[in-house]
Amino acid sequence: MSLTPNARRSRARLCSPVAGAVLLSLVSAAGGCESDGQPVAATPEARAAAVPVHTDEYAKLGYRIEWRGFPTMFAGERVRFVEVLGDLVMVQETAGVVSAIDVRSGERRWSDQPAQRLTKYTGMTRDGNRVIVASESEVFFYDSETGNLLDKQRLERVVNTRPLKVGEVLVFGCSDGQVLGHLTLNGFRLWGSGLDGAINADAVRFGDTDAVALVSSRGEILITDGRTGNGLGRARIFGGPGAPMAASETSLFIASIDHSLYAFSRDRAAQLWRHRTEEPLRRAPVFHEGRVYCDLGGPGLTAFDSGSGSVLWQNKGVHGEVVAMRRGRLVVWDSATSTATLIDPARGETIETVKLDRIVHLRTYQFVDGPLYAVSANGVVAKLVTRN
Repeated sequence: MSLTPNARRSRARLCSPVAGAVLLSLVSAAGGCESDGQPVAATPEARAAAVPVHTDEYAKLGYRIEWRGFPTMFAGERVRFVEVLGDLVMVQETAGVVSAIDVRSGERRWSDQPAQRLTKYTGMTRDGNRVIVASESEVFFYDSETGNLLDKQRLERVVNTRPLKVGEVLVFGCSDGQVLGHLTLNGFRLWGSGLDGAINADAVRFGDTDAVALVSSRGEILITDGRTGNGLGRARIFGGPGAPMAASETSLFIASIDHSLYAFSRDRAAQLWRHRTEEPLRRAPVFHEGRVYCDLGGPGLTAFDSGSGSVLWQNKGVHGEVVAMRRGRLVVWDSATSTATLIDPARGETIETVKLDRIVHLRTYQFVDGPLYAVSANGVVAKLVTRN
């Protein structure tokens, strides 16, 4: 059942700055343990002291720190999801607490814990002035300015992936192979479909079109209209995705555990090309301006012509995923080693490499020359802007 805009939970909320100050004061008194049996937040001061500022390292990449922000984090928890959604950096930690950080100031607008501590969450997205937080069984709709809970809707099926919004529909994949098109206007299923095998990889959208793609763990591909559920094509590969997928307006790119990088067309899901590799692929491909960048393991970061699949260059010394382009140079992030590398996109040559100790996420909202957001596991968010 949906909640009215004025419906509230009886438990204590974490939204307002006053509530946040009270919560943080409990930490000083309780030493970061528990208060009345409930976990309390880790202080910003303690978190900041544990994470290096990295001023010199960011400068080598061509960035400087504009601010450091602090989402609400219960003691001992780690950052689980980070999404840059317009004017907000949304952070969710492993106890489920969601925080909205203003991208202009770094101030925390609000925080809330949507459900119980052990609830499994799948990700966040945005719909205008509403932030949407999804768990495996419910979606929560928050006012982006105030953090007020506007609505809560039950999902017809237990879902497994981040919500992908197409119009008024949220598209989810499920562990039983079902695809759910959830209509946010009334909280009911609008359409559904089925694949062979669990759907673990997030659905991906073809640019600004309504077409979306999902791939099961057994390699079945579905391309469908996200608004209506009308199928546009099906295909199959020999194994599921080993990492998040990528798409252009017309093509889908899959790094598969079957030792291959694939490209499929949006129309009829026709295979465009396949590049075989010596090992299963575990890094996400990234599409930008006619090229696909993907870490192939032993051969390192590799650039492909997105139309033909021909290899343009390889750099064996660079691993990770392309996260941004800064003044014509690719920024590659390797979360396994907390290493960021600048690459010349023309020849694939390494320009600079830096170690960002304690950083686990590097995100951007604007791929070309936009700010980067570096996030530590214990909840320190740094906004990085380009240096002159």
